[in-house]
Amino acid sequence: MVKLLKIVKVSFFFYAFFMDRTIKVIGEKEEKARKLLLPIEKEVREKAYSNYDVSTPLYNGIFFVHMKNKRKLGSFIFQERIIILSEELLDYPFSTLTNVFIHECGHAVDFFLNGCTTGHSSFFREICLTLGIDPGFEKARVKKDLLNKEKAKSKVEKLLRMTESSFENEAMIALNKARELIEKERLNSSNDAKEEKIYYVDAYNALRIPTYITYIAHIVSDNTATFFIKDCKRDYNSLTFYGTVEQCENVLYLFDYLTQILDDEVKRQRKNGVRITKDSFMVGAYQALKKRSESSNNTAIVKSIKEETKEKALRIVFKNTHLSSSKRRIHIDPNSYKRGSNFASTLDLNKNKQKKLK
Repeated sequence: MVKLLKIVKVSFFFYAFFMDRTIKVIGEKEEKARKLLLPIEKEVREKAYSNYDVSTPLYNGIFFVHMKNKRKLGSFIFQERIIILSEELLDYPFSTLTNVFIHECGHAVDFFLNGCTTGHSSFFREICLTLGIDPGFEKARVKKDLLNKEKAKSKVEKLLRMTESSFENEAMIALNKARELIEKERLNSSNDAKEEKIYYVDAYNALRIPTYITYIAHIVSDNTATFFIKDCKRDYNSLTFYGTVEQCENVLYLFDYLTQILDDEVKRQRKNGVRITKDSFMVGAYQALKKRSESSNNTAIVKSIKEETKEKALRIVFKNTHLSSSKRRIHIDPNSYKRGSNFASTLDLNKNKQKKLK
């Protein structure tokens, strides 16, 4: 089944200003960790109820995510009441993952009791101990270990570049040092290479997704070689993109870029007295960009990568799920369509040439 986040119902206004846009991972290690966490979750819930009278769920979901800040191991996001855990923890002993999870549950209990998170106070530490965290556990030690691993990875990359040296002796010394460092820090393994996993991110959440936003999603998907779906959750809908970490990062950047310049251009034209509909404008822009991309030299490569990404997502995430496709009919305003097409003809989607977003 698809792992969906169940969130308490909130207003459209809330979603417009806050979204959980962390890049999450689904894979073999993640699935195994979830199964191992089930009895721990049950124990924590029972202790939270018996000691603090917490009868409602502490959180609405647990996700393993790609952390940009490698020193960050986890977080309780109180706005959505979810717990996110660094995917780096999947390579640590399960006891480490358990302690970090209980630590974040401590923040959830703290939020339930006080209506806010009070940081790492003595009361918070008492909550963690009550929930079952190991008395001697320190997140700082794990963070330091992660930092050392990052430094080691950087050093290995530098040594591997040196193996391309024209001086044979220097190249051999660099290769041997790289091997020693990889072995010492356990930076990679054969299991990592074989693991089936895929990353995903919600680029847009709303009670109702406008037609023009869906067309933006298609443009983003075509230009990042990602696979996306409209995920109809219980209380809201989302546009979820699947791919690698780099692809998901590009999705967020390009999605925001296109949304902003579209809004700016429509506002500008309306200010100048032009009657324009955003949906028709976006359809015109989409068709123009699609025509341009089809004439590009790398179209076949992008399509191939996109197909591989789609196949991977279907295999890992949607193996027991039926996905349906639908088309929404909209009335096209010819003037708006033409203006959107003209606007897209000069639009450069090269990230290096795009203006910086404020």
